[in-house]
Amino acid sequence: MIRIYVEQADLTFEVEDGFVLGIAKGRRPTPDIECEFIDATLERLHVTRAPKTLHLDWLALTDLAAWLYRKYPNATEKGYMNRLLDLFPGSMNVNDVMRALMRCISDNEHLAHGEDAHFCGHIRRTHKLEFEEIRAAWFAQIRQSGRPFNNVQ
Repeated sequence: MIRIYVEQADLTFEVEDGFVLGIAKGRRPTPDIECEFIDATLERLHVTRAPKTLHLDWLALTDLAAWLYRKYPNATEKGYMNRLLDLFPGSMNVNDVMRALMRCISDNEHLAHGEDAHFCGHIRRTHKLEFEEIRAAWFAQIRQSGRPFNNVQ
């Protein structure tokens, strides 16, 4: 297991084999790698050197979103999204990764064109088993809520 501290976000990530095992606020304990920034990527989770940045893939991004939701359970939807996006200042990728992820999970990939369709392809190619588990959980939640599926099969 490797501990990666991100200075800008003041978060420590515990990572093993490209998967986030845990997230903690602050520098706990002494990290193995220190990064300046956090960003989203369509590739697998990795660290780049200049500037030293932890790049989260879609699965790690969902881990971060779930951790943030548990940390602030009473936040409004807008407040929650603002907190999440504030962790990625200046990121050109986080919106693309989140949009592609939501399209894939909700089976709305057919609405994606051009670059967005390309992003959806990256989402499907990484962490295939985990993607299917998250998608199945999403469909189960939709069925349980009684909401119509719209164009979701």
